[in-house]
Amino acid sequence: MRDYKTVLEPCSSEFVEKKSRFISYISYAQTEKEATDFIASILAQHRDCAHCVYAYSLLEGQIKRYSDAGEPSGTAGLPTLDVIVRKELYNVAIATVRYFGGILLGTGGLTRAYSKGASDVASVSKIVTRTYGSVIALTLPYTLYGKINPFIISSGAVTLNSEFSENVDIKVFVPEKDIKPFCESLVDLANGKIEIKELNKQFFDM
Repeated sequence: MRDYKTVLEPCSSEFVEKKSRFISYISYAQTEKEATDFIASILAQHRDCAHCVYAYSLLEGQIKRYSDAGEPSGTAGLPTLDVIVRKELYNVAIATVRYFGGILLGTGGLTRAYSKGASDVASVSKIVTRTYGSVIALTLPYTLYGKINPFIISSGAVTLNSEFSENVDIKVFVPEKDIKPFCESLVDLANGKIEIKELNKQFFDM
C-alpha cells in the first residue's frame, strides 16, 4: 500500500468572473460511487445552475474522470483534473457550478476560470498525507519511560494513547517503512526489557 495526499473534509470556495458566478466544492471520495454521489449532491443543490463541471482521481485502479458538463470541450473538466494531478491528490473529487452572468468568457477565459475554481478550493481545504503503517503496542517498565518516550517523539511515530498501571502501555502508529528500524531501536534502548506487539495495519492521517 502506498501513502497519498488527500483532503480531510469537504469545503467550498466562490468567485465571480465577468458576472458569472463560480462555486467550487471539494471532497474525499475513496470509490467511484462516492465520487459520483458527491457530484450528484452538488448538482441537487444547484439545479438552476448553467453547468456543473467535475473531475475526480482515485488511487485504486488509478481512475481519473472529468466532465465539461456542456462547456466547450477541454475548457472545464480537464483544467479541473489538471489541478488535482498537479497537487498530487488522490481519492478527491472537485465539482464547480457556474451561474452564467450574460457575458461570454471565451475558451481561454473558461479554462482559466475553472482552473482557478479548482485551485482555490484545493488551497482552502485541509490536505493530509494518508500514511500506511501499523499500530504497535508497547509494554515497558516505568524506569524506561523517560528513555523510550523521547525516542518515540523523535522517531516520527505517533502516540495514540498511554496507560500507566503496573507497567507503561503505549500504543503508537508507525509508518510502514519505519517499522523494522523503529522496533530494533526500541529493543536496543530497552536492553530487551520491552514487549512489542503489532496490532493491525491501517492508514493514518499525518
